[in-house]
Amino acid sequence: WSDFVTLCIDNSLQGLESLIGIPGTVGASSVQNIGAYGGQMADNFVFATVYNRQTQKVQILKKNNMEFAYRNSLLKKTHNQWHLSQYIILSVSFQLQKSSDAKIRDSQLAKALDCQINHKVKLKTIAEKLLEIRANKGTLIDPKQRLNGFNTFDKKIKYNYNRWSCGSFFVNPIVNNKLANSLPDLTPKYKTDKGYKLSAAWLIEAAGINKGFGLNKLARVSNLNSLALTNRGQAKSADIFKLANYIMDKVYKKFKVKLIPEVNIINLTK
Repeated sequence: WSDFVTLCIDNSLQGLESLIGIPGTVGASSVQNIGAYGGQMADNFVFATVYNRQTQKVQILKKNNMEFAYRNSLLKKTHNQWHLSQYIILSVSFQLQKSSDAKIRDSQLAKALDCQINHKVKLKTIAEKLLEIRANKGTLIDPKQRLNGFNTFDKKIKYNYNRWSCGSFFVNPIVNNKLANSLPDLTPKYKTDKGYKLSAAWLIEAAGINKGFGLNKLARVSNLNSLALTNRGQAKSADIFKLANYIMDKVYKKFKVKLIPEVNIINLTK
């Protein structure tokens, strides 16, 4: 995905620059409807060519067929218990604009670039700043610190454990007006057509879970990003789930807001 976004930027194709640095493939981007810093994949999506497992035929899914929502889509909704979709993505088509710059639509990015919302900035400048922001949050894969096939662990190597995560573990929750109005005045909240979107990271820290927190030494919240749950070397899935459930409980008891995992959890005991 990030290679594709870089290719678009190098050819002055505007529309996907805010999504640079997100790990994964182009096809997978349409499952999750990835988004960040004022943009989402669905903004430029036209159609996907897919193989339907049920009908055993290739078909076209246009944007109005995809049921895009916040970090969701038809492709994600049709997963079975093993998280295999009804559809296999063969290709994705996007519509982009020919331009070497873009308007800044996110306040955090605007602040980092020292500009105002809707100010136009060169695509390459946006990309460089976003890669810097992601690196500072530990959400970029460092190729120098990958495991050998991701299946070995050498205690002699000083790994950057803050990068050992699934990225944001929780989505930013959307709550109704009543619940939003019951929250403390300082709570960041953004009006949407379905209610108010809250900052999951703010809720976690306000509930007393600081960066670097852990129930043991194996699984801990990232030292750089309160949304990332990291494997500190030899954690098992149970360690991650225990930490995630603890965080969700703390946030709910403090604010009555339910955090929802963004990651897909596959229960192999079923």
